[in-house]
Amino acid sequence: MSAIIRAFSTEFRERLSHLALDGLSSASTLRAYSAAIDEFLTWAQYQPAPEFSKALVQQYKSMLIEKKLAPATINQRLAAVRRLTTEAADNGLLDPAVAAAIARVHGLKCSGVRLGNWLDEQHAAALLTTPPGDSLRGKRDRAVLALLFGAGMRRSEVAGVVVEMLRVIEERWVIADLMGKHRRIRTVPVPGWAMAALNEWLDAASITAGPILRPIDKTGRVWNRALGSQTIYNIVRQYVPLVDEAVRPHDLRRSFARIAYQNHAAIEQLSITLGHASIGTTEKYIGAKQNFRLAPCDLVMPAASTQPPAAKVPEEVVQANPTRPSES
Repeated sequence: MSAIIRAFSTEFRERLSHLALDGLSSASTLRAYSAAIDEFLTWAQYQPAPEFSKALVQQYKSMLIEKKLAPATINQRLAAVRRLTTEAADNGLLDPAVAAAIARVHGLKCSGVRLGNWLDEQHAAALLTTPPGDSLRGKRDRAVLALLFGAGMRRSEVAGVVVEMLRVIEERWVIADLMGKHRRIRTVPVPGWAMAALNEWLDAASITAGPILRPIDKTGRVWNRALGSQTIYNIVRQYVPLVDEAVRPHDLRRSFARIAYQNHAAIEQLSITLGHASIGTTEKYIGAKQNFRLAPCDLVMPAASTQPPAAKVPEEVVQANPTRPSES
């Protein structure tokens, strides 16, 4: 039963994929696992020994490492393969001993925290006013940017907001009962300026119920359906390069978190707003434990000027290296 790859048909391949993907609730995980499984099964068919085995999966892992993919990407693809083999074994398509051996192919260990990118307040303000405010499409795009940055929401969350979720609680506007990652439900406060941008779009598009952010066709007609998360990604990528080429759509959420924390937002409240599982996740997300404004290097020779200390180079060193640094 381990040689389920050698005699391969499209129908059987689809059956394997369905077995692995059924039961996944997250749309993003479903997309990622589907792509990873498709890549693995396609790659495996062209290997000298394509039978399902621990050696084959280890070879696949080596291929991913050679492609210099990020550890998180490699681990995600290996997790998809492990799920595939487990489901195949549970349904009698693979020897359970082989599946158990494949389960012992671990991912890459990655310690530390990536720095990421974010905008400061000045650049964020410039980005929010980049879409033209005198057009219907520009008003919608301003509303998209306002929710991403002003409320710290994910793209998929912004796409799912409906008018009925807008409420006033304790004299402020909120998006109530928002379902986020891992089906965690939270209520997100919306700042006044972001709500103003949202109301301007709703009034211009005559939206009183249903999805807040909607597609607009070439004739200027607003469709009665929600924007997709990929469309929101494309909207942000249209304007972000005008401010900072390195910033990606998710970096607006990180910008919200870092600026709020720098302005003394309580870490507990920030964690709730972001929908994180724990305060520790939020601390890692915003890099709360590393202070760049007062770094340890600033405490080395604090009385010295900002210029590097002048040091006289010994004569014997100069004679041994006659070439001036600027000429090298």
